[in-house]
Parts: sequence; structure tokens; C-alpha cells
Amino acid sequence: MKNSKCLLSVLLACAASLSAQTRSLNIASFGAACGADLVASPIRTAAGVTLRFELTSAAPASVAVLVAGQQTASPLPLPNTNCGLLVQPRATFIALVDAAGSAAFRFPLPPVAPVTIDFQVVTLALARNGRTAESSNGVRVTIQ
Repeated sequence: MKNSKCLLSVLLACAASLSAQTRSLNIASFGAACGADLVASPIRTAAGVTLRFELTSAAPASVAVLVAGQQTASPLPLPNTNCGLLVQPRATFIALVDAAGSAAFRFPLPPVAPVTIDFQVVTLALARNGRTAESSNGVRVTIQ
């Protein structure tokens, strides 16, 4: 019984790896950045293909929140700023922005296709004049 479970795990891993290799991936930017730039690129890991999101030009030492969901019909205003939220949040991931204004996120490709997921980063910082929020451009990931 233990060997059959092990064999089943190996077969499922191989099938997932094979299906991940045959899927097509499209990455496109949308919307205007308001203080930070977001790009995504696929990278191959031991576990399969993963998306790496790189944030640049963000406020140093701020908190970066990667928002995953679907694009909004129109940008939602962020408090105390002219920046907007382009993605309706369904999930969030948090990272710290370094002194150079950069942060990175990794997101495994979902095993389901076709699927389209939109991403955006909002950065939050404390300043002498209160909290500040900025937002990146959006990135649409389509897997077919």
C-alpha cells in the first residue's frame, strides 16, 4: 500500500509537470504606475514553473502588498493619494521593500487552465506627514 501511494505521488507530479510544460503563458502590463513599477517573468524551479514579480522604484523601507484578483472597471482611489487600485483583491501577499526601492514575490502557476489573474502592488509607508500609499501598474497573467 505504501509503495502504491508513493507511485501515485510520482505519477501525479510527472503529469503536473508535463501539463505545466504544454500550457501557454501570456504576461501583459496594464494601467499606469503611480510610484512603482511591476514586471512579471516565468522562472523554472524544481517544483515547476513559477512567476517572479519584481517591484522597482517603490518607496524605500515601505510594505509592499501584492494584490491578486480581477481588474476593476475603473481604478478605486487609495486614501490620501492620487493613486488607484486597479485590481479587485481576492488574495494578498506581503513583502518588505528594501532600501533601493525593490521587492520580489514568487507565485506558483495554478494547475488550472485556462485562467486569467490580474496583479498589482500597493506600497504603504509611514512618513512625517502620515501614511502614504502608492500603486504599481497592473500585470495580467493568462494561462491557456
